[in-house]
Amino acid sequence: MGVEYDYLSEQMVSVADALLIRDRLKAAVENQIFEAFFDFEPGDESYATVKAKDNIWPDLLSVNGFTLKTSWLVASVPRSFGKREQVLEMMQAAKAALPHDASLSIACDFEEVGSIQKPSRYDSVRIQWHNASTFFGYYSSSSRIYDDAAYRREVFQDMISTFDLPLTLHQNEQGKIEILHTIIPKKPFSTGSSSEPIPREITCVIPGETVEGMVSRLEKFLEQYAKPDKRRWSWSVSSDLPADTQGVYKWVMQSGFPMTRADNTISYMVETIEAVDGLKVLAGKKGDLDTQLYQVKFTEDETEGWADFRLRTTTEGHRLLVEFHHHEPRKVMPRIQEALGMELKRI
Repeated sequence: MGVEYDYLSEQMVSVADALLIRDRLKAAVENQIFEAFFDFEPGDESYATVKAKDNIWPDLLSVNGFTLKTSWLVASVPRSFGKREQVLEMMQAAKAALPHDASLSIACDFEEVGSIQKPSRYDSVRIQWHNASTFFGYYSSSSRIYDDAAYRREVFQDMISTFDLPLTLHQNEQGKIEILHTIIPKKPFSTGSSSEPIPREITCVIPGETVEGMVSRLEKFLEQYAKPDKRRWSWSVSSDLPADTQGVYKWVMQSGFPMTRADNTISYMVETIEAVDGLKVLAGKKGDLDTQLYQVKFTEDETEGWADFRLRTTTEGHRLLVEFHHHEPRKVMPRIQEALGMELKRI
């Protein structure tokens, strides 16, 4: 459906209240107010963003019934960052130290040379070291490359040629352009949206490329496509294996990598709803810990919408977060609030 609206309870919610909410939602389905109810499952994956700090791991490991799945640390860097030797040093360190399923990505958001863009809508380019392979990606946003499909095709063809990317542009039977990998021809990297004749991004793994070669590609790309005074850098380190996550996090926090701020996005599971109370030690005042609880599906005459119910945890406690996947949440809001017995406010 692609349409999301978030609503938050004005009142605080306890774990006991969360269990009561489950009973009320079940009763609403039995009374045919909603079509279906999906209960909490211990294997449901939830996500949170917490401020990165050296001593976060004791907090994580102290939560009973909490299982960490993955970790993704994203850092912004000083304005002085961006010199070739800085980027190369970081990539070489990642290659030497990171386990197989961890990755380092260095990205630069920029204003494209032929466009005028707001900083929040800059185009972006990144390089990545992951699984002993190098990765290159360009993502258009509000530039001429993004807006003009014919021009985009010319630019992508030039990128492939100039930077020797193992890609080719292929027109499929529907007349759309697919970007295919010439060495790993498993499937199109992207076929674009239903309304676009060519994808708005160009990405690929470059087998056998050295980190030195990848940094050179990045440097040349920025020289050709990015205004020199309109660049914003960041980097991220991620780990996809729970067994490696703690070690990777400790390594990156002690690496000396430049950062002005770092946030750690984690995916996790809780064994029971009661375990959510332990998450208060991780929470900040922004309340970014949202634990998946339940889901209800609306009746068939309402365009197949549904809502996810989560607990948003702060240091003060919990509130109920309701994420609507529905074109007209106001249409079902009265019944949701009546079933819950509480008021919700859009955020």
